[in-house]
Amino acid sequence: MEYLNKLTEQAQGDAGLQRDLAEAYLKVGDVQGNPYGANLGDPRGAVQSYRKALEISQALARTDPIDAIAGECLAKSYESLGQVLPLLGKPTEAVADLQKATSLLESLAAAQPADKELRFRLANSYQVLGDLQGHSGIPNLGDTASSLSNYQKSLALYQSLLSSDGTDVRARRGAAVVEIRMGDSHMRDEPNVALESYQRARATFEDLTAADPNNVEDRRRLALAFQKIGGLDETLGNNKDALQNYRKASASSEALWRADPNNAQAGMNLVISLRDAGDLLYKMKEQTAAISDYRKALDILQQLSDSEPDNVLAKGRYAEMLIVLGGVLAESGNLPEARSRTARGLTITRQLAARDDSTADELFDYAENFLSCQPADLRQPAMAVEAAKKAAEKSGGGSEYLDQLARAYCEAG
Repeated sequence: MEYLNKLTEQAQGDAGLQRDLAEAYLKVGDVQGNPYGANLGDPRGAVQSYRKALEISQALARTDPIDAIAGECLAKSYESLGQVLPLLGKPTEAVADLQKATSLLESLAAAQPADKELRFRLANSYQVLGDLQGHSGIPNLGDTASSLSNYQKSLALYQSLLSSDGTDVRARRGAAVVEIRMGDSHMRDEPNVALESYQRARATFEDLTAADPNNVEDRRRLALAFQKIGGLDETLGNNKDALQNYRKASASSEALWRADPNNAQAGMNLVISLRDAGDLLYKMKEQTAAISDYRKALDILQQLSDSEPDNVLAKGRYAEMLIVLGGVLAESGNLPEARSRTARGLTITRQLAARDDSTADELFDYAENFLSCQPADLRQPAMAVEAAKKAAEKSGGGSEYLDQLARAYCEAG
């Protein structure tokens, strides 16, 4: 990084070297902490690198507004910032950056319709923007309609690319990723539609991993598809099939995590698989097995949280897992450990709830922790009221949020 900083000073007036530097900063940022690929878990370092790339790209674009390469680099800088800022608890800022990236790419693609690479980048930008607008797996703005609309735009672009070449691996991969996102969007209201999307994605990633078993990203996405199908199986009451799919997902994610402990994304995917399996086992009255999965998930989350102190997503899931484990331990009679785990989780939750850019969904979850944690004497209804009020305000007064606020007021007397 120091070497790049020195080159930046030397590159003044040399447009070619400045373009190379911007690309270098983007690549460094990806390795440092971009959540859409394997990374070292340093989102703050990634933001610094992306901002360097943005400064250089903006200067190039001002000097020569018709420089297409500079425009593409500027779009990539905005897109990269939009991808990583949610990890630092800044989804609103991230959406603004993604909208700038998408607008730039739309203009570039319209001016160069034969440029296949620009169409790929625009499709990806639509997908990431959709994630930040309304995907429940990350901090988002709760705008599910806009989210689904951008997923549909992304899928249409990938399908257009496949219509020209049905064997294009990148287009097949991109379409399958969007299928998973669209399945998530339909999961609550149209589970059968969601299942079809997940199954199409699984079939694609099975083909891709069979053709290239060493492709880590495709193996990770196949695990994700199993995870999603397991969730729908559970929703539909097929608990045995659900647990089997969760185990397939966790086995694949664990292999990736063990092979590369620095891959924060693989670690988080393993956490999700273990958590879902634990929840299902708890529901099936298999408490001991559930606690075992929760402990494994908690150990990984602690590693991720300790290594990424600025990662709000990892910290939030760590706090939630502490409280979940505390609750099950309390039910099993292990009160000393239950109190310790839950108290620690609530301390972290209070810190997270104080953030200005907490989303409505995050605040809803924080309030729920304060209202329903175990042991019951650790509950904090006054804190729940504050979090629920903010959640209701940010959500626009949705019925679910108002119901929670009413509960919090009631518990607070």
